[in-house]
Amino acid sequence: MNTRFIDYLPFWKGLIKFKQDQWDEASDLFALFLENNPVSLVREAYLYRAKAEYTAGRIKSAISILDAWFETAVDIYGDPYLFTFYLTLLERDGRYESVLNLSGRITDGLFETSWMDRLYLIHAESLYKTGDISEAEIYYQKILSADPDISSIGFIRLFSIY
Repeated sequence: MNTRFIDYLPFWKGLIKFKQDQWDEASDLFALFLENNPVSLVREAYLYRAKAEYTAGRIKSAISILDAWFETAVDIYGDPYLFTFYLTLLERDGRYESVLNLSGRITDGLFETSWMDRLYLIHAESLYKTGDISEAEIYYQKILSADPDISSIGFIRLFSIY
């Protein structure tokens, strides 16, 4: 009997629980999986665990899970989805300085346009909420041609500024 995949059972069980909206069980199973120091599916386990925690209303826990991921990740800018999710959590938790610190290091064109638009919005919102309206205005201007779900926020904020 080949048991080389047995260590991956918590991940797959966690994914099933996640798909069934059973956030606590999913998070626990992903944590169990990560305790075994797997060689693959690590990024996915951190992401799903953080999403389970966030969906269960535990934003600080979700942030600490992603903090742990980014401490070990070779390149925190290598995955636009994970990075954008992380900044979104930080912004929603009011950690604007952390958002500005991380997003301020992003260069134009680092990601595809759709991701850059999202990151510019998160950056602009953090600037706006810290009172740096003139700098926020620059980033809101950058997203005016983005998809409507993003550009509409830019238009609303610019309207309130002017």
